[in-house]
Amino acid sequence: MASSAKRVRRSSQPDVQIARMSAKHAELKKQLDALNKRLYLSPEAELERRKLQKQKLLYKDKIRALQ
Repeated sequence: MASSAKRVRRSSQPDVQIARMSAKHAELKKQLDALNKRLYLSPEAELERRKLQKQKLLYKDKIRALQ
């Protein structure tokens, strides 16, 4: 019985991590979409866009690694 509970905990832990990372990925996508809608980006906004894009891709890679 105890090993069954451990198995459930182990299998649900990656699910929780995936859910958190998916939420962060969605948040970054929303921020990126807002920046991409602008006709012009200042140099600072362009740097922010690139930073967000890299973070979003990092979360996507982490999510895929856990699946």
